[in-house]
Amino acid sequence: MNLCKKILERLKSLFYFLSKGLYPESHGFVQNMMYDSHFGDFFLMGPNDTASVAHWWDSAEPLWITAEKKGLRSALYWWDGCQVEIRGVRPTFCRKYKYVGNAWPNVIDDTQEALLTALQLLENDEIQLVQIYYEPVDFSGHKHGPNSVERKKAVKDIDSLIDLAQTEMASRGLLNKVNMVVLSDHGMTSTDSRGLSVINLNQLIDIADIRYMVYYGATSMLLPYEGKLEKVYDALKGIPGLKVYLKEEIPEHYHIKHSRLTLPILLVASKNYYIKGLDIPGKSIPTGSSISLGSHGYDPYEVPDMKGIFFARGPGLKKNYISPPLQMVDIYGILCELLGIQPLPNNGTKSITKGIVALPYSTANELPESSIQVTTSICVILYIFLHKYLACMA
Repeated sequence: MNLCKKILERLKSLFYFLSKGLYPESHGFVQNMMYDSHFGDFFLMGPNDTASVAHWWDSAEPLWITAEKKGLRSALYWWDGCQVEIRGVRPTFCRKYKYVGNAWPNVIDDTQEALLTALQLLENDEIQLVQIYYEPVDFSGHKHGPNSVERKKAVKDIDSLIDLAQTEMASRGLLNKVNMVVLSDHGMTSTDSRGLSVINLNQLIDIADIRYMVYYGATSMLLPYEGKLEKVYDALKGIPGLKVYLKEEIPEHYHIKHSRLTLPILLVASKNYYIKGLDIPGKSIPTGSSISLGSHGYDPYEVPDMKGIFFARGPGLKKNYISPPLQMVDIYGILCELLGIQPLPNNGTKSITKGIVALPYSTANELPESSIQVTTSICVILYIFLHKYLACMA
């Protein structure tokens, strides 16, 4: 990749939410799709309308909202959640999430336009934080497999876009004013039918015993009807390639046990196993039994393919530094340091943050408010953040 020197050796990815620095049981998103018995509704990822219902986002405050509260203007492109008013605040600009699988032939051109617009806004000091989500790498991995030609092309495409961004930064005199970070929220492993064992709940339990099956693939959650919990649990125990947990048995390192949104039974597939969905509308969320050629959500302590990446460059970062392994929750603290804002209480490790960032927050916070200019960029093969750096040279 043309972007920068490698900053970390490996990134352990569980089910974390990048912009909050919290574990799922704290930030509220325990799965990509969820059922809330209190409200009696479901959360389905964007572009579904349920992704814009405010109560799902109330548990924690994301980075862009904290930045806005501190007087830093933010622009988010295709970043799910930016369309929602959270704690009375919205980003300065939001381009709502758009699913690349729904006929979006101009995704590369649109992302290029977003990058160039963002750089212009940063140069003019009209915004201080940009977050861009680029989905084709993830989408092509799911549809065609992580080692497919299509996936490799998607990586080359985002590499070219990042290279263009750096060239533009150089021509605009922003290289010493903007930090760029490239990261992913997860890895991906092949779930090609060759060598894959499918776990079909239809053949293992009486489907009439469960009210909902929420999500499928590497993980799933089940909500049995009253009086059916033990029956369903006992029927699934001992199935090869499947770990079955009652809520109170869920391993602590999953960090979902203590959320009210975690259903009574959690299913976790082993590597080379896949939990098949149900073609039963109203019973399976989402409805469907297709099998992706690439998947994530497996236990990262057992499936190394789940690990992600983190690259960064810029005036606020140590040069040629290789970090110890990061957790996803560590990213939030790094971004707050680069933005020069006090992070909210979070689950990240401060010592790791201090090792990566050249200018600690305690020093940055002493600067007169009028001198604060922040330009940091984070690009992920899936995500791109741009935000202005503190005390840039006059």
